[in-house]
Amino acid sequence: MNRIVKIALLVVVLVVFSSVDADAQCAMCRRIVESNITDGTAAVGKNLNGAILYLMAIPYVILASLAYIFYRNIRAKRQEEQAMGAK
Repeated sequence: MNRIVKIALLVVVLVVFSSVDADAQCAMCRRIVESNITDGTAAVGKNLNGAILYLMAIPYVILASLAYIFYRNIRAKRQEEQAMGAK
């Protein structure tokens, strides 16, 4: 594997598995969390933050997968052209 690909893969893995607290929520989620905090239940807010982060990460994973497939196809095409030129 190319060194750049290894570094990019390492960065993606570190970003995906890093844990960051997020405080941003939509208006409905915020209302639910505020009503649960007044009841003394803070677990709902943590679960909603995790769900929001999960939903945010999915498009990036799909985009990275498509970019990898595109890269792999371009690389295979170049190797095939080089093999044809060597004959």
